[in-house]
Amino acid sequence: MSYLCLCSISHDPYQYPFTLTNLGQRTHRLYWGTDGFSPSDKAHVRKSPLSRTSLPPISVPMKKTAVVSGPWASPPRRKPVFSISPPRVELYPGCSVDMMLSGFSDSSEVVRERLECRGIVGNQGCCEHIMSVDVTCRFVAPMISIEPKQLNFYIDKIPGTSPTPLYEKLVLKNISTLTVSMEMYVMVPFSVCDTPGVYSSSTSKSMVLGGGKQAELWICFNPAFCQDRVSRVVHEFLEVRYHGHPHQDMVELHAEVHFPNLHFSTDSVDFGCVLNCTETQREITVTNCSPLPVSYRWTFLMEQKHRYMFDVLPIYGRLQPGEQQPITFSFYGHSYVSREVVAQCHVEEGPTYEVKLRGEASELTYGLDLTHVDFDSASLRTLLPEQLLVHVLAERLQSRDCRSGAVVEGLESLYTSSPSKTLQVILKAFDDRKHVYVVDVSDSYDAMKARQTAKREEEGKYDHRVQHKQTPAQMTSGVSTFSACLVLGIVEFLPV
Repeated sequence: MSYLCLCSISHDPYQYPFTLTNLGQRTHRLYWGTDGFSPSDKAHVRKSPLSRTSLPPISVPMKKTAVVSGPWASPPRRKPVFSISPPRVELYPGCSVDMMLSGFSDSSEVVRERLECRGIVGNQGCCEHIMSVDVTCRFVAPMISIEPKQLNFYIDKIPGTSPTPLYEKLVLKNISTLTVSMEMYVMVPFSVCDTPGVYSSSTSKSMVLGGGKQAELWICFNPAFCQDRVSRVVHEFLEVRYHGHPHQDMVELHAEVHFPNLHFSTDSVDFGCVLNCTETQREITVTNCSPLPVSYRWTFLMEQKHRYMFDVLPIYGRLQPGEQQPITFSFYGHSYVSREVVAQCHVEEGPTYEVKLRGEASELTYGLDLTHVDFDSASLRTLLPEQLLVHVLAERLQSRDCRSGAVVEGLESLYTSSPSKTLQVILKAFDDRKHVYVVDVSDSYDAMKARQTAKREEEGKYDHRVQHKQTPAQMTSGVSTFSACLVLGIVEFLPV
């Protein structure tokens, strides 16, 4: 009985070479197998070139193996972990052969197996037990201690200087007894260096650590990638991959680069269309979103002839971290212009921001697509209630707006000497309204009085003692006919 104790990294095939020598005087035909596994798990035995009978399979009674408890205990297996190659060999007297014991496990555990050698010696027709070897192997995961678990890089832009690379040290220690081969990877803007202060753009590095050994590694952060001078926060990982094992370790990499930066509530301002020769203003808010003080100034990207159409206040300023300030843009509407310019905000030691400004100017013109509509009285009351008509006219039409007429009750609300003057009065009274219905009607004063009398008789309120009084229209014009304007509803003024 022989004993063999081994140690290997899991997921990494282990090989142990040894040599067999025939010191006897007879030829040995040897067959290797693993005790405790069915013949189906082994290769079929071919016919021997020295005998016409088939070689017997290696099979022995099942034996109890030592029970292993704890985290390293081996679970029941369907296939053996260890094997010997070549599994069959014919060894002549005085000859030797090189053998290889191989083992593989995909988990961390302790494996114990018994390898048995059986064979036919000389011209014997039976297979006899030659030797047994108990193999114990501890498969372990690569155990590397990495300190620290996170590397932090912080850079503030100093006026008059350029940001330089930063270096942080990483210590790796092999806390197992086996040699570990590993590969380390990072992403730009990080890199792997052997010495601090000596910049290297390499993003990977191979390393071999013996059992109990440790090594130092330097991780570099290069802020030169921030060419636009915009503050950034970078979050990446250093990956440690082990040769022959799927296990990976991670080291968190956190970097911050801060420049004087501003945040704008909007990057475009549209003044719309204004009246010719008028001025309008719009306001936005700027915020210092960086931990550094910010000094700024404004300029315009535009031709010389456009420089007097737009303005900004304040033209320069200084903001502390977190401070806000309103910025006012002005547009001077020169006659019939339409312009779009870019206002640039230059930040000292920081980026240049752009705000697009657009504005145009024109005159207000409109026209009526309809000036005469014929409705009966029922349609008029359906279109707009009399109470609303009276309220609107009483509120909007004053005596100065209708010098030739007066505001009275009823649908016939405004009296003038002519339809054209009626239309002028209505438009003047409603000059701040976008929409209005205007109806031009010819009527007689006697007809109107007759309708009023009939209405009062129906209501039982007619008093024969009430004497006739002249209306303002009669007193002014002295005629029995007049022009009436009815404001009936809402319709849009169409532009000319």
